[in-house]
Amino acid sequence: MQYSDLTALKNYLWTKPEEAETIGKTLERLCVNPIQEKLRGIVSMANESYDDFLANDGDSRALRKLRSELLRLYTMVQETDAINTLTDAERAVVAFASERLEALSKQAHERAGFTYTPLAELEKLQ
Repeated sequence: MQYSDLTALKNYLWTKPEEAETIGKTLERLCVNPIQEKLRGIVSMANESYDDFLANDGDSRALRKLRSELLRLYTMVQETDAINTLTDAERAVVAFASERLEALSKQAHERAGFTYTPLAELEKLQ
């Protein structure tokens, strides 16, 4: 069974006819490219964490919290990258997500006045 096969469920999940379109769009978004959707969510969480860092004046305590969250998200991206059946398009989205997490980490370290260390190296230290 393919993820796209699950879109047929739209005919069974609605209770009112006006719900069918919304359910169909949601299933399409989640089932046709679940990897892309997952990575979008990861990047969104990283952006929110960076915004929280900035809201807390970018101090060292806020940096530790952000770095911890970025490492957690980085691990999720790496687990996704390890999937053998990824298409080239999905690998490109994985690369974008990794680059975005690295960019946020670098910006945060510079703002807090700390030496930047790539997430891959920080992950090895855990």
